[in-house]
Amino acid sequence: MRALLPVVALLLPALVLPLVPASAGPGSAPGIADGPIRFASDASWDVFDADPASGPATLLGSAQPVCLASSDACPSDAVALGFGGDWPAVPGLEGARRVWAPGFTASTSPAEDQHVYLSGHVAVPGKVARATVTAAADDFVEVRVNGATAGSVGDLHDTDLAAESARGATFDIAPLLRAGDNVVTVHAANGYFGECCPSDYAGNPAMVVFAGQVELDPLVTVALIDQGVNPYNADFRDDSPLARQEPCTYLPQYPCGVPALQLSLDEPDWQTAFAKDAAVWAGVQRGQLYWIPGTKIVGAISLGNGGVNCDDPVDAPPVPTVLGVAGLRTGCGAETRIMDDGGHGTMTASRSAGNSHSLCRECRIVEVEGLGAASLRWVADQPWIDVTSNSWLSIIPAPAEWFLSTFDSVGSAFQYAADRMPTYAASGNGAAYIAGFAPTPTYALSTAAPGVILVGGHDNGQVALWSGAPPTVVADAFGGFAAGYRSTTQVQPDPVSCCTSAASPYAAGGGAQLILEARRILGDTGPHFHDGVLARGAATARGPLSDGVLTMDEFKQVAFHSAQPQSMAGPDDGLLSFTGDPTQPAPKGLLLAYGLGENPFCQGCAALPVPWSAIPPTGATFAQAGYGAINPASVALGTAVLRGDAALPARDVEDAQYGLDQQVRQAEFQLCFC
Repeated sequence: MRALLPVVALLLPALVLPLVPASAGPGSAPGIADGPIRFASDASWDVFDADPASGPATLLGSAQPVCLASSDACPSDAVALGFGGDWPAVPGLEGARRVWAPGFTASTSPAEDQHVYLSGHVAVPGKVARATVTAAADDFVEVRVNGATAGSVGDLHDTDLAAESARGATFDIAPLLRAGDNVVTVHAANGYFGECCPSDYAGNPAMVVFAGQVELDPLVTVALIDQGVNPYNADFRDDSPLARQEPCTYLPQYPCGVPALQLSLDEPDWQTAFAKDAAVWAGVQRGQLYWIPGTKIVGAISLGNGGVNCDDPVDAPPVPTVLGVAGLRTGCGAETRIMDDGGHGTMTASRSAGNSHSLCRECRIVEVEGLGAASLRWVADQPWIDVTSNSWLSIIPAPAEWFLSTFDSVGSAFQYAADRMPTYAASGNGAAYIAGFAPTPTYALSTAAPGVILVGGHDNGQVALWSGAPPTVVADAFGGFAAGYRSTTQVQPDPVSCCTSAASPYAAGGGAQLILEARRILGDTGPHFHDGVLARGAATARGPLSDGVLTMDEFKQVAFHSAQPQSMAGPDDGLLSFTGDPTQPAPKGLLLAYGLGENPFCQGCAALPVPWSAIPPTGATFAQAGYGAINPASVALGTAVLRGDAALPARDVEDAQYGLDQQVRQAEFQLCFC
């Protein structure tokens, strides 16, 4: 029998026994739109005497198709008015039927000043990107959504204005739509024209015709395998109606029936909110998937212990650490499932997709509590999860870790995940993962299977030689902005936003943003199947999306080649380790708590007083910086490449070194049958 595998966060040693996840719930919701939502006038629309979304309205029946020509030239279900000729054709209304109120004929009189309200329900399963209604009438038309007017054209008395109505107009309804059910009402009226007045419909015909299209904004989900999350922090808040809607109604392949954690998000402080929700937290079941209304957290599941911070300053004064190993561990106080009891999980979630200081602020978050291979495989098996970030590792090197694993090995799980989705992992911190005098060789990491995007670190653009080498890319790895795990509002630079644990989720957010942009460009709202294609849709004129797809290999090429060769400080980087800048004062009490380098989990992991901008971007830097930094500039460049507005930068030297790096990892992981 294989020995129990020790699994550690990059910041802590903690034994974890990965659990087999329970089923998340019944099947996925049917009917989620794949492409634009379209609707058009026909006999299925209800007709009222007023807008039913604005107040009392009487149902008159179903819309009646109508035509001008004689009865032998009309469809069998249409009322023929015999007026002669036809109404003008309007672009965008192909396939829509001209209709009017039920129960009328060519001889019905009077035809003047007659009003109809055609109303129907349009379900919007997601966030609206663009939405329009094109409408025409004889002689006035108004488009209304949820009781509000989007626009009108035509007139009951002015001939010229009435002619405009017959030629049609297009109205923007996106600002009036909401996630879920919407009432679309088209108000039409017949004016004082023709053989009048009064006149029947044969002398003064009437009609209305319309068609609408709603394009959804794609979504991308990022999964963090960590120690939980503080959902009360405003960095995860979403006040849109979408955040109150069951995720299976807008995320293709998300399971329906997933219970919601109804939390007190509006309390003045974390302590009050957490105490008020004590019963909710006590009822959280291990292995059960949840979602949290009012937040961007569409998935939260506990598959193992998250650990508790024994040095939590809320509960007790900080205790000086020895070599950074004191900190998060089980058996130290009470642990709350899914809720972050140490700060590390909230930090990584905030760095990946927080509202204020991440690279994918529109992304949705999936928090998986519990480190280990089982958690990673669970993530990789969810087709509604797009990207994963991992700020943890096994203390046993590959391939020995495979032979010593009691259950599924970490190495094989990372290989499995990397084949299915963009899988980011922290590259490691210093010798033995805690001492900053030398980097960890990433070839010793069981989390560094071929295909995994390894993220090393820089510090506000300063060289940080302690991060694991070689990485694939780098990101800021000390004191970045992060959400507080015992606060509803705090988002600030914090030393707990430390090491490559902070760099990996930040880079993963950058990758997620590129996938989001690709889906927007292609008009792709899913579903996605982990089949090597991250986005698909209408082909573009130029660039990597000219064939209508973004493959995993193309994504990596864009993400890697657009990385900043000479890392520079960014708006989300926050603090600078004092060795890199002696003028930077250490936060009060920090040296007592964290020791040399201000770094809470990697003693001596301090930046050098050398900026990457002073080092020529040659192949010699690959061993320490990979392709370079992921930051707002790299994401902007990658987006321009996806749009075809910029050429893909040539990175021939890095490509050659990355190719050799992957060959080594392939050979190494074949030894353990990963």
